[in-house]
Amino acid sequence: MCLTWMTYEFYVRYLLAKNILDIKPEPFGVKHKRLKIFLSPQIKNSIMSVISITPSKDIEKKINLLASEFHLDKAAVVNDLIDIGAQQKLIDFALDKYTKKKVSLGKAAEIAGISIREMLDILTEKEIPLHISKKSILSDFEASAQ
Repeated sequence: MCLTWMTYEFYVRYLLAKNILDIKPEPFGVKHKRLKIFLSPQIKNSIMSVISITPSKDIEKKINLLASEFHLDKAAVVNDLIDIGAQQKLIDFALDKYTKKKVSLGKAAEIAGISIREMLDILTEKEIPLHISKKSILSDFEASAQ
């Protein structure tokens, strides 16, 4: 089975429900009845693309279970799973750069898209030592003040 990550119909319904999308009839005088779709400015430049995957039977079973348990569309479950996985990969990438002393604590947090406090918690949890110098402390302090 080929599972489409986000179907057009589901996406339009989602945008309508969130009042991000407005559908209006064409002005009078148009020969055929058509609808014009208006996107809000904040969403115009961030329209989602469609990604198709072919999950294994095991993954498909897990997606179906999550969708039924949380009363969600399969596309929403897959979207959440991709978001969680991407976030974890960014954290792992940032930790790798930090442990190799290629980036500071603040830059690692920025790469991961989390706060310095959250990055410190992750470092503590994974028992990764802090690499702190005076220069690093000053640059992180200046970055957090901005």
